Amino acid sequence: FSLVQSSGDCKSSGVSEIAEQAVISRLLGCELLIDYMPDVKIDEVLQPPEDLLKSDGTAAWAVPETGYDCTPANKCFLVYRPFHKNEERVATIRSEYADLGPGIGEELVRVPQYRFGYFSQISVMTKWKLYREDYEQLLEIMPNFDLETGYSCALESQFRLSKRAEQYQPDLFTNILPTLQDENNLVITVYYRSGSADARARHEKAGTDFVEDAEKHKRATQKILNCALAREEEFLSKQTDGSYPGGRTADFSSIVWMVVSDAVGFKDWIMTEYDGNNTNALISPDRQRYAGKVIRRKVVTTNARGIHTRAKRNTSTADWGEAMIDWFLIGESDIVISSGSMSFGETGALRTHRPVYLFHNQEACSRFDLIHTRGNSTVEIHKNRMIMQ
Repeated sequence: FSLVQSSGDCKSSGVSEIAEQAVISRLLGCELLIDYMPDVKIDEVLQPPEDLLKSDGTAAWAVPETGYDCTPANKCFLVYRPFHKNEERVATIRSEYADLGPGIGEELVRVPQYRFGYFSQISVMTKWKLYREDYEQLLEIMPNFDLETGYSCALESQFRLSKRAEQYQPDLFTNILPTLQDENNLVITVYYRSGSADARARHEKAGTDFVEDAEKHKRATQKILNCALAREEEFLSKQTDGSYPGGRTADFSSIVWMVVSDAVGFKDWIMTEYDGNNTNALISPDRQRYAGKVIRRKVVTTNARGIHTRAKRNTSTADWGEAMIDWFLIGESDIVISSGSMSFGETGALRTHRPVYLFHNQEACSRFDLIHTRGNSTVEIHKNRMIMQ
């Protein structure tokens, strides 16, 4: 077994550790166990595919509530934090667990750490930029592993959205998912991290009330909303070469904004200001792709309260579940526009390998590639989804 024991300080951190370890486990021929954090039952929101269900209906990766003693004697190794230090982890596993069986360690090569793959390109965190040349050994051992879709493939091999998740979002399967998955809808995720979750946690600790600054959110998000409107214009306008963002060419009859944020007031404001508008009216008649048609915009959001599930707080499955549902829904869109604050929006897009738009120097809204070659800023995006074997 290989055990992922996350500190739980961040949802995107936890799932990124799981994605990375799913690849390492495949390399080692181990079964994966997941111990997310105290008092959080991840199978309330995420469930495994059929091949990872035990006869009693529980997930094969679930750790018993009584815990699991992960030691070499039990043929188990623990994934140590910080999870970014791949080389240190490899050295630890090779030295301490070499007696688990033949080949342990020899094929433990560098695997992609996807979490900051996008963010590294707009921040000082450049050491997490992903270069194809760094994973040549991995691709030799796993030739069907595709670096572009590896994060998506790794998580899909472990998780699906559980029907039980509707206890935290009652209309999840009756309204939200059908809307996002309707081929007649062009879906754009608008993700804004305001810092409200952090501020709310501080006020909670101090025993004081937290009040959102609605006007601040409006000012801070104008560039994000302008980016969303620009992407709409691209889709609604005639393109002489037939190309549209993300490669989508299918016709649509309405536009959906999936708005995800830790600022509840911001979500309410977006619903009031942008829901129901005829987006085609903003395009001059001579440029309209759908001449004369009414293309309404529908704003979709969840009831998530924007609360962190940090180990230093009283954690709960409900807090974690709300956030993970938001994270999962980000990947159900055609394109993702993210405020570029760390990794929540970007990893949500990576779950299904959706195009990501970020803000370089907090100004220009641009689409960023994930995998690079040294000496070049971009590489061709692979369109074929690969399956780990």
